[in-house]
Parts: sequence; structure tokens; C-alpha cells
Amino acid sequence: MTAVVKTGLVLAAACAMLSMSACADVGTHVKAPTKAVSIPEIQSVAGKWDGLLKRRPRTRGDDYVMLTIRPDGTYEFASARTIGVFGGTGTLQLMDGKLRSEGEQGHATYTLHERAGEQVLMVEGIDTTNDYKYRAELTRTR
Repeated sequence: MTAVVKTGLVLAAACAMLSMSACADVGTHVKAPTKAVSIPEIQSVAGKWDGLLKRRPRTRGDDYVMLTIRPDGTYEFASARTIGVFGGTGTLQLMDGKLRSEGEQGHATYTLHERAGEQVLMVEGIDTTNDYKYRAELTRTR
């Protein structure tokens, strides 16, 4: 599959998700509190995750992000943005019940939480080239 086709598929999926969320009830929604849980092994969080990616300082709206974690610790992510797709790959390390990824331009920490019986993967990262901070709250893709 060519890069152009992959980009088109990611953008189409993001547009579909965004259009569905635009039709959702916009009333006040209070999320249940989360409880942090230790990640015993990478295999326990392997799979597909998705959610919103927020950036600080905030210069635009939030981005939809998809993350795939493989049982061997490798990962791939893609974020659909109005200016194109942002993505990457890497390898996760398990340290003290949390996952960590590091690259040339930054690093991220992944912590597992539970909310109302559902797993939530909280990701906090920093782009060291410009000091942008990123935060994502991801749930397993259904």
C-alpha cells in the first residue's frame, strides 16, 4: 500500500470520527475519575488505542490520534491534522509499571488507568525541539 493511499485512509477515518462526534450531544459531560494501575508487561496493553491529542501551548484545536502497540513493544501512531498526517514509530520500554518512549525530538510516558471498568492509556510527552507538551487520553479501539 502506498504512502498516499495510507494517508488517504487515515484522513478518511479521522473525518468520519470527527463528523460523528460533531453530531453528539454537546451537554455537560463529567468523566468518572480514573485510578492508576501498574502495567505488568507490554503485552497487557498491546492493541489499538485512539483518542484526542492536546498540545500546550494551545495554538489550534485538538487532534485525533491512533496508536498501535505490538506485543514486542514496537508502536506506531498517526494523528490526523488539518494540515496533514503526523505519525511515527518506535519502541517502548517498561519501567516501574509505566511505558516510556524516547526519540531524537522528545520523549513520552504512558500510564495505564481504569475508569468505570474501562482501560485508559494516558500519554504525556514533550517535543524537546520546541518545548511543546502533549497529552492524550486513549481508550482501546472497538
